[in-house]
Amino acid sequence: MVRTDEEGARDKLRDAGIHVSGPAHLNEHTFVICEPTPGDRSLELNFSFGSRNVIFLGQGDDVAGVFQILGDDNLLIFEGKEDGPARISGQVHGSNNSLLWRRGATSNGTNVILQDGTTISVGADCMFAERITLRSTDNHALIDIESKRAVNPPADVFIGPHVWLADGVTVLKGVQIGAGSVIAGGALVNRNVPAQVLVGGIPAKVIKKGATWTRDINPTAEMIDAVLDVASSDRLKPSEADEERLARENKALKKILSETLIAQSALADILRSKG
Repeated sequence: MVRTDEEGARDKLRDAGIHVSGPAHLNEHTFVICEPTPGDRSLELNFSFGSRNVIFLGQGDDVAGVFQILGDDNLLIFEGKEDGPARISGQVHGSNNSLLWRRGATSNGTNVILQDGTTISVGADCMFAERITLRSTDNHALIDIESKRAVNPPADVFIGPHVWLADGVTVLKGVQIGAGSVIAGGALVNRNVPAQVLVGGIPAKVIKKGATWTRDINPTAEMIDAVLDVASSDRLKPSEADEERLARENKALKKILSETLIAQSALADILRSKG
């Protein structure tokens, strides 16, 4: 665990494949927790301003990309990998945002945009191609003239386990994608997607029901059976109640983790001062 405003912190993180930029005195009590990795981790974290942000990189992660963080109390969790890279970059605007990148999820080029207390959650064993965009916000307000109110607030994005996003897919705010589904190249997803379907188009629509995928281009019967067992499991099918519970748990985890790390750092400072 490294606190980014500690003396020598940036050198320690650089040795772990993490480059931190931005004024250190402005991102106090920001923590980077990184497990050892045999992979090619190459992550840049730019803290333009803010504090009490927490970044967790799990064992064996292969994360490569650039994140700009502008705010307080944000949480980025990369659980680690099983096969393939996680090339992912993003912008985090405001406070109390969460990015959860589950174990085994891979990407050849994903950009995430979070704003104003939202969550983007990517399930285990997802496979994303290049030019993928996940947005929990439009970044600008759309005003209804009659009511004089913004009508496009930010909203969470939840992608279930074992989902394949093909090249050039964009997923907009408020979307949930069910386990085992496939999103065709170039699709714009602006509404919920059921589990185990193929969708495509602008906006995306269901093309085929009862469809899933495997990473192997020539899967054996055993491979197909294994994938079907995972993709058809009831516990992997997200429900509205499940996703609401996950959102609450994510925010609670972020708060507990941030407060715990700050307390640990404060204790370490006291012990050092006492010699």
